[in-house]
Amino acid sequence: MSDNELLLAISDMLDRKLKPIHTDVRELQEDMSEVKGDIAELKADVRELQKDMAEVKGDIAELKADVRELQEDMSEVKADIAELQVTVGNVQIGMKKIQIQAETDFSPRLQNIESCYLSTYQRYSKGTEQIDSMQLDIDVLKSTVIEHSEKLQRIS
Repeated sequence: MSDNELLLAISDMLDRKLKPIHTDVRELQEDMSEVKGDIAELKADVRELQKDMAEVKGDIAELKADVRELQEDMSEVKADIAELQVTVGNVQIGMKKIQIQAETDFSPRLQNIESCYLSTYQRYSKGTEQIDSMQLDIDVLKSTVIEHSEKLQRIS
């Protein structure tokens, strides 16, 4: 066998032996390109998740601010309620004082005024009856005086 034939035989033998390796390498390259595609998709997904997380973090920050604001508002409401409770307590104390004053001062005075008006009414009521009686007497006297005057004028 000549050198060329020997080289061709070696080349053919190497080609046959390396063919499965070439096939495996091609399959690995195809698999690698799929993996690269998957990695690219994963990277895109990770970027999208990062954006979403940034939005979520922003929303959480807003919620925290809203919660703080609500807590402050609730503190103000609690303070207002405490003030109202004090005011209502003061009003109740004032009302109690007015009630006591009405019972101790005004009620006896009103009873006194009532008794004065009742006694005055009774006197005026009797006086009215007397005035009516006196008016009758005056009318009778008048008619009698007129009658006597006429008689005296006839006599004279």
